[in-house]
Amino acid sequence: MKDQYFADFGDYQKVSLLQILKDENLSLVVHWLKTQDDLSTDGKHIKYLDTPLLWRDYEPEIYDYLKTKLATGSRSLRHIEESLFCEDIHFINNLIEDRSERKKSIDLITQNSTFDLVFFDPDNGIEVASTNKKNIHKYVLWEEIIAAYSSGKSVMIYQHFSRSNREVFIKIKLEDLKQRLGAEVMALRGKHSVYLWAIQPQHSDKIKSALSKFSAKWKGLGTVV
Repeated sequence: MKDQYFADFGDYQKVSLLQILKDENLSLVVHWLKTQDDLSTDGKHIKYLDTPLLWRDYEPEIYDYLKTKLATGSRSLRHIEESLFCEDIHFINNLIEDRSERKKSIDLITQNSTFDLVFFDPDNGIEVASTNKKNIHKYVLWEEIIAAYSSGKSVMIYQHFSRSNREVFIKIKLEDLKQRLGAEVMALRGKHSVYLWAIQPQHSDKIKSALSKFSAKWKGLGTVV
């Protein structure tokens, strides 16, 4: 995740989802897996803020907040962290290009027994076969996912779609997640991406309730798989 992505459509849905999860009395920690801004055009999905008649009714207060902050010229994840929508959510926002800082973050997550749910928000998603030293910062690693789940937390992972059939892509990702963790798995498909879930039994009812509420609010733009 990068500051330059702030307020794109993914954030609109993301803040909505975090607030719904929080309202289910789940203790959340968001690990941005934050990386430095670059010169790419990523984060350009902000035109929805110019068409309120189409998009505002899904989450009016969140929509207005993102639009107001973006109008200041500041694109920063801090705006999400400091919003009332995410009050009481813990955020980890250190840059993960530093591997020692990345290790500290995972240790913080696994050693804190108060967290129910960990949200990993990498640039791309779960590591792939082509992950290497140059691009590793764009992915959450399997060792990090396994460590979080093994410490008793449910796990939510942002996953960017590949250039393949999206239904097949989601099925493959869920099968891999289930095989590696032995967990109950689900997926929540948003407008531009999908969230993958590995769910602890003690959190299952609350998470399913949250996903049902999100799906109802976002209609065809939030589909539980």
